[in-house]
Amino acid sequence: MRASLFLPCTILLAALTLGSGSSAASPDAARSTPSAGHADGLIDTLRGQTVVDVGGLDAGLVTDVLVDPETAEITHLIVGLNGLDRIVALPLDEAQILPGGTQIRMRSWSRARLEALEPYTVANASGLSSRT
Repeated sequence: MRASLFLPCTILLAALTLGSGSSAASPDAARSTPSAGHADGLIDTLRGQTVVDVGGLDAGLVTDVLVDPETAEITHLIVGLNGLDRIVALPLDEAQILPGGTQIRMRSWSRARLEALEPYTVANASGLSSRT
């Protein structure tokens, strides 16, 4: 399995901004590539959306996303759990964006399954897989 460090998009964009100063390290250069540009638009769409479980029960709110810096692809949604003071990383392949752009439904997970995930921290991000 390939080890890769997954970063919240805010950290990834900060790293690009603080890069070597070359045009390749600037956020504008990253946005010019199709995959990064697509991810940027999707990131804005995903933040703030309500996450509901497979049964339609409200589970939390998307606060950020994780981006693989090697591929510029979104891999996980960072979800603030309702009623709990913690966040978790929901694999993107478990998320279904519902029409209207205000809700994300988990394809097969219950709220309890989401709450059972290990709390997300930047320190444990490198251990995430696309299927947690």
